[in-house]
Amino acid sequence: MYASVDATADGGYGGIGWMMAPNGLDHSGPVFSAETGRSLTPENRAAAMAGWRVSTHKTIVTLLGGFEAATTLRPVASADVWWDNAGWMATGRVQATTDYASWRIAIGRKASERLPWIGPEVSSAGEESRFGAHVTAIRLPAGVEARASAGWSKRGAFGELSLWRRF
Repeated sequence: MYASVDATADGGYGGIGWMMAPNGLDHSGPVFSAETGRSLTPENRAAAMAGWRVSTHKTIVTLLGGFEAATTLRPVASADVWWDNAGWMATGRVQATTDYASWRIAIGRKASERLPWIGPEVSSAGEESRFGAHVTAIRLPAGVEARASAGWSKRGAFGELSLWRRF
């Protein structure tokens, strides 16, 4: 289960979602995802996707495809890569429909296993490019983890908070 809130000087988005893999999220195999959210435009959004996850000791690659319902029903596809080793991490994600494409790349370093990764990130959604910093894998009570991002875009400052919990 996951939730995220994104705020900019002139807009924002909030959403919740669920990702499930019959073999477990740490193993290779089929994966399913469902998400719903709302922007301040206001536009509701819902997506359902299925795909495959390849997981090795240090790298996870997830490829998903399905449909998104917003103002219209349209196909959606995403690719997500996560790598970590010896206190370093790198992640990248791209998602596209017939109407838009978005992507995010981040790298990070953590000083010990109990601390989160901290580092720079760059992303783009539509025409808006963002540059900032992230803190990823902040451990919270009840097995919840978080990622906080903040930075600057041509529209001004932005902030994002994502929460997730594995079951």
